Amino acid sequence: MFSRILLNQLKPGEQVIIVVREYLITKLGVFTILAAVYFGLLFFMYSLLSGGFATSIVFIVGLFGIALYIFRTFMIWYLDVMIVSHQRLLDIDQRGMFNKTVQEIQWKVVEDVVYQQRGVFQSVFNYGTVIVKTNNADISVELHHVYNPKRIRDIISEYAQNPET
Repeated sequence: MFSRILLNQLKPGEQVIIVVREYLITKLGVFTILAAVYFGLLFFMYSLLSGGFATSIVFIVGLFGIALYIFRTFMIWYLDVMIVSHQRLLDIDQRGMFNKTVQEIQWKVVEDVVYQQRGVFQSVFNYGTVIVKTNNADISVELHHVYNPKRIRDIISEYAQNPET
């Protein structure tokens, strides 16, 4: 279902080369905290449910709230992608559940592709930022926390230099 949401942005006959999204390991801290709060609520379930109506409501609202926030965080991570196709570069910026921006960059306007890795974690876990610059100074795309940024840069550069391949 989610793949269909992303692929409906493509034109007929357009072939996907690679779909790039933020490296999941960079979200590990957020998901760990959310899971700890969720399981903490479950740990105190008996105390909260036996404490009366008010604490039962707090437990139920907290449980569903955390579960909803985990789902929201995952969906935003999953839908915030860059699609590299043989015709163009498609940047889908998912800012919220109902807030997205789609930017299309044709291969002929790509001027430069750069990647950066800063710090120990990015070097050890091989993730970083890929920046796609166009000949229009107002338009550039940055992909933060992507796995293997050198490979992504090489793929984008290849298609920017030879858009017919």
